[in-house]
Amino acid sequence: MTHFPCAPSESVSIADEFGYRLPVSVVSACVDATNENLTLSFRDGTVLSLAGHGRHDADLLKALLGNGATHAQLTALAGDETGQYVPGFLRSLALRQALEWFFGPPAQPLCHLESYSGTYCVLPVALPPASLRAPLSRFVSLRRDGDAVILDNPEVHARLTVAPAGMKLLDGVFDSAAGPNDNTSFRAFLARAGFLEPPQPEPAARAAWEFHDLQFHDATRQTFGVRPIAKRDRLAGDYPKPSPEKPAMSQDSIALPVPAALPPHTFARVLAARRSIRRPASRPLRIDDLSTLLWQCFRAVDVPDRPDVRLWRPVPAGGAIQALEYYLAIRRCEGLESGFYHYREQEHALYRLPPRPALEQRLNHTTAAAMGEIGTPPDCVIVMACRHPLLARGYEGIAYRLALLQVGAAMQTIYLAATALGLAPCANGTGDSGLFEALTGLSPFEETAIAEFAVSGGTEADLGNKESR
Repeated sequence: MTHFPCAPSESVSIADEFGYRLPVSVVSACVDATNENLTLSFRDGTVLSLAGHGRHDADLLKALLGNGATHAQLTALAGDETGQYVPGFLRSLALRQALEWFFGPPAQPLCHLESYSGTYCVLPVALPPASLRAPLSRFVSLRRDGDAVILDNPEVHARLTVAPAGMKLLDGVFDSAAGPNDNTSFRAFLARAGFLEPPQPEPAARAAWEFHDLQFHDATRQTFGVRPIAKRDRLAGDYPKPSPEKPAMSQDSIALPVPAALPPHTFARVLAARRSIRRPASRPLRIDDLSTLLWQCFRAVDVPDRPDVRLWRPVPAGGAIQALEYYLAIRRCEGLESGFYHYREQEHALYRLPPRPALEQRLNHTTAAAMGEIGTPPDCVIVMACRHPLLARGYEGIAYRLALLQVGAAMQTIYLAATALGLAPCANGTGDSGLFEALTGLSPFEETAIAEFAVSGGTEADLGNKESR
């Protein structure tokens, strides 16, 4: 986290408003009489044991249970004349994520701070007034949570929850021109918590991180700590689970030709030959090649002697929860009309959705633009859509991340199969989820497009064709 240089003679003291408490998940805390270790028992049945520090440990633990205590109260309770005992005691709890911080009176804190990292510890060190003039970190986000407001800071892996009684604390916090006398004590709390922008110029490496990238990275990873990321159904008992098998999208079914075997190439040769080919060749995509490509990449088949596995697919998925659905925007394909189709893996068939030519054309041209080929759309766009509720019922905290990981595996699978078939493949860096919503009529909360992949006919290099590794 961010540390500011100390200037005790000019510092702002908030010892009477800066407090600590054990997390509400702790139901009991004591000092073990046999080894003098600190023992914390949690609601989920887990127990945390920490090395003891001295004869005041039991008193400090008792003070931290329930409402908690301010820094001034803890220091007085421990008779900490050196100013080292209490910080050391608190640091040992913080680094095991067994400590929360609050601002305001212990009986009704105005806000509280929690960490998702085993590297975070906030103590009321002295701060120069200049540090209080810093604006909020550009990585901090604000959102509502019931009656409270949450400020998340992925840079320090911490979350600040402002209670309804503390809403006025936010007055002026977002004003970068706020002076040192504007809400001074709370700004000092934010500064110590690492929620204000560092006063020194931003390093180039930090500047390279955009807000949404760091938010997503921090929300789906651990940082020497434990956060609510787990393989569990957080909605169990509240909502019915969605069916793993998606129903047919229309009555217009097109059975695909029997897939052919891939040409006899060694894996190493196919891997070395893989390229991103952005511009379609003169020969269009053929339905036989498309059938083989879809079969090799996404088919769903029974697993012999494994009744516990519903269907097997070539592309791996988190917990074997196949939450990706594959749609095809066909512009040019011998043996298949142009249109927008849903591929049902268990049938190896395409289901055509109601025609919307203007939207289909726009999707094709959006894909071409994403590849830097404005005006030269590919023969086919494979749209990968995620049924997020299905995946979220298996994992908490990382469902969307797992969907993106599956997309990556799917993209490489398409690349290799298309290369072996002599087709022109190219992954897209982005796409238009709104177009998918309009083409399917699906709610984006139910199913949303998260990736696109272009596939065209033969790979002979037309004049000016671009390819890259």
